[in-house]
Amino acid sequence: MKRIRALKILTVFSVLAALFVGVGAVNTAYWGPFGAWNLDIDDGSGDSPWLGVTDGDDAYLRIQKLDAGAATLTQSEGALNLLLAGDSDDYLTITTTTNVPTIGTSGSCNLTITSSGGTIDFDDENLTTTGTFTYAGGESTAGLDLDDGVGDSPALTFTDADDETLTVTKLDSGGSSLADSDGAILVQPSNDTDDYISLTTTGDVPIIGTVGSCNLQLTASSGTISMDDDNLTTTGTITGAKLLGSTGADADFDDTEELNTGLGASYGILICRDTVGGTVGIYRLENQSIVALSLNAAWTVTDDNEGTFNVYWDTDHFEIENQVADNKNVSFLFIGF
Repeated sequence: MKRIRALKILTVFSVLAALFVGVGAVNTAYWGPFGAWNLDIDDGSGDSPWLGVTDGDDAYLRIQKLDAGAATLTQSEGALNLLLAGDSDDYLTITTTTNVPTIGTSGSCNLTITSSGGTIDFDDENLTTTGTFTYAGGESTAGLDLDDGVGDSPALTFTDADDETLTVTKLDSGGSSLADSDGAILVQPSNDTDDYISLTTTGDVPIIGTVGSCNLQLTASSGTISMDDDNLTTTGTITGAKLLGSTGADADFDDTEELNTGLGASYGILICRDTVGGTVGIYRLENQSIVALSLNAAWTVTDDNEGTFNVYWDTDHFEIENQVADNKNVSFLFIGF
């Protein structure tokens, strides 16, 4: 009796379904005395059959197989909720708001996407992945934080059409690295694409250079170093392990006037020049002593010597004294340490 009653119910349902879809046929199959029913809605050819459920407000849920190949699940209002594993508190929601399809969750839960290759977690607006994050284009207006946890060095890699890469890495050892697999790294601040800094390595020699019709300048709170047409100019002193280069001048050097070189106890060569008279004095400095290397009579090492330029040690520095005449132009260069 149960089987006959079930067949009658299925026959009525099949007729209603056929009327509901309007075309084609409804094929049913029964197997086993207590088995399940299969329902097959077939429109024959040329159309796309669908099965719908309509509520009291005429809103509907419709599943449709398109002849074009795809299938659609259409909800006329509200969200489409997927309550899986019998969990009615935490489930997946699919909505479209202002033309933006959205996959979300309902309940106190996060969202996890899992495949055989790894897992992506959406947790408190944080994105966590066990694999590599690949960004194929578009625009990001938020922050991107790559955190590998403990023990490794996270990296962000940009790959071009030739599979060449630019990689930014935060090293667990404490530093960071910016690595380009080919070519230079170009630094273009202030949106200047004509004059900028170029960082390259050629023949195992790292090079800081420029691109464009420009010079290079290093500026600190204490002064400036300029590299202009192969000339090095500094407002301070060039100091190295074995070399200290220092220059100075007085374009209006009057009689009995003294010029402080700023050189304390030093070791090296001091070259002095009187541009007006065209004379040069060359000296060797050894700690606080000075020895004349040139034989020009216009330059001596004697303080207050009349009629000459005199270079000597004065308390805590080497000094140049004018005992010749007013309006002299004197400059000097020291090379040593």
